[in-house]
Amino acid sequence: MNSIKSIALVFLVGLFCFSTVEEASAQFPRIGKVKLPTKKKDKDKKATTSNTSSSTSKNTYQANMDEGYKQKEAKNYIAAYKAFNKALELKSGDYSAKKQVGETKNTVEDKYMGQMNTALKSGDCDAVEKDLAIVMDAFGTWYQEKYYKEKIESCKVANKDKATADKKAATAAANASKKAEILSGNKGKALAYTQYKSLDFKTEVKAEEDLMFKFVLNKTLMEEATERGVSTSGKTYLIINMEMAEGKVTAGPFMLDASALTMVDEMDFVMSVVTDEFNKELKSRQSEMGFGDALMLNFLKHSKSTQKRWIRLLAGNIAAGNMVAGKTNDVKMNMYFCKSNTDRKPIGKALASGGVKVKVTENSIKELYSSGRIPENYQPKPDNGLTHDLHKKSLNKIVWSTSEIKKDQTSTSGFKTTFSSLAGGIYGRVYLPKSLRNYGAVFGQPDNCGYFFKFYIDGNEVGSSAYHRLAEKSCNEWTTWQVGLAPKASDDYDYGTPEGFANILKTVKEGTHKVKVEMVLNFLEDGTPNLVKVASSEFTLTTSKSDKAKFVDKHETKVPVGGSRAENRIRITIENKTDKQIDYSIVGDGLSTGGWVYPNQTSCCRVPIGYWLKINDREFHKTTKSDDGKTIVYP
Repeated sequence: MNSIKSIALVFLVGLFCFSTVEEASAQFPRIGKVKLPTKKKDKDKKATTSNTSSSTSKNTYQANMDEGYKQKEAKNYIAAYKAFNKALELKSGDYSAKKQVGETKNTVEDKYMGQMNTALKSGDCDAVEKDLAIVMDAFGTWYQEKYYKEKIESCKVANKDKATADKKAATAAANASKKAEILSGNKGKALAYTQYKSLDFKTEVKAEEDLMFKFVLNKTLMEEATERGVSTSGKTYLIINMEMAEGKVTAGPFMLDASALTMVDEMDFVMSVVTDEFNKELKSRQSEMGFGDALMLNFLKHSKSTQKRWIRLLAGNIAAGNMVAGKTNDVKMNMYFCKSNTDRKPIGKALASGGVKVKVTENSIKELYSSGRIPENYQPKPDNGLTHDLHKKSLNKIVWSTSEIKKDQTSTSGFKTTFSSLAGGIYGRVYLPKSLRNYGAVFGQPDNCGYFFKFYIDGNEVGSSAYHRLAEKSCNEWTTWQVGLAPKASDDYDYGTPEGFANILKTVKEGTHKVKVEMVLNFLEDGTPNLVKVASSEFTLTTSKSDKAKFVDKHETKVPVGGSRAENRIRITIENKTDKQIDYSIVGDGLSTGGWVYPNQTSCCRVPIGYWLKINDREFHKTTKSDDGKTIVYP
């Protein structure tokens, strides 16, 4: 019992003391360094802080929602979207915020996609790029970003192409205006230029430059033809004559139909270009080409094109030594109507005339050859040249003597211009500035190694010798060689001409005559023979009846024993299936004659029976009666 009382007393005392301390603590919270308990206030403070945080969170969400509605009403949809999106971040899954985010995003997309599509149509690439940046700043990521970036790049490329096209169009318009102005002041003229489509016309060019001519007419070709009485009902033909120091060449005829006549009042012609490079340039300029360009391309491919003729004119002047470093050569160009494809005689005055000075520099010839402007078959090769002073003084001449004239003879001693008989012998030597191969190169026919002699008695042409062909090495190298009209009776070799001369003398009366001999080369141009005289000479011949009879008896064409000339000759045809001229010869007792057959043509002659027929030095057979009417196909 006492124990229980004691415990109760202690409890009461403790309770009293605790209450006293708590009250003191409320009035004096800190005593010295000891912090007294304040449990009630801490609890209240914690409760207050919790309530404030909850209120702030609610106010920020609401503030963003309010800001979003405000901006939406003002139609600032990007600002509204950002505010609503912020609210949604603060209150994830919130229906109101989520709904507003979706609506404002759709509105922004519709607005800017519309703007960007309109800008794309107008080609305003910068506006599209600017709007895309705004949308991406708002959204961060957007499923349409890649699409519009590709559209922006396409837009920029299109704008660049358009700018280029506009520039080309402006240039073309300016050129057309400039061209019209220039051409109006150059009617009836032929103007030289060196760059295709250029209006920078030249009065002087370098030999190695590209060269073209623009022929400017006074009227259309139709009007010109009508005025001159040239028929336009069928085909109408043009030619162009080119002249330089060494000769004149004609390009064409070029055939034109009615549509060309009515449309053309100026035409371009190519003289000298590197063909491959020029074709590439033409291909790159196809969009610029018109009717006149189509004509030029057609004429460029023509077998008688101005380019081919110009090359020949250049090659001829180089070969003749007219084109040397530092020298300027005058070139003249004239365009005419002509009658037909075969009759190239000019009709009336020139439709257009002009020219240019062609200057040769130190490297011009080398450049003309190496660039391909003058192809290899037009280029000369090394030959024997001028062998001595006598050769130089006797260029393009045939000298004569009563004995052989050796190659190394340097004296004129023994040369004759008067012969009192045929029996004493008439020997000759021809002196040329270049080999036959190099003569042929001027025409693009370096393998044409044949020649013949034309004879004139007292000023009248009376006939010619057989056609003779030098061997390849001789053709390439020889610039001088022996020929003969009347070798002595003891001579057992043929100089290549006595048989023709003998046949001619049979019809000439005895007495004194002026004899002229011409050495002639034959070049085939567009199917037409082009006979070029390369050497000539004259001498006086006195002959008696017996003198002539002996000479004719030895050298005239013999008829085989067994019948008349007609009975002992048969007809043979040679069909040349090659694209080059071939030579044939007929060889037999007292006869050596021949001729030539043009590429892809058929021709020959009547041949004595029992004679040998050769084609290009290839022996075929002795002719027999059974050969009459036979066709020999070569090769």
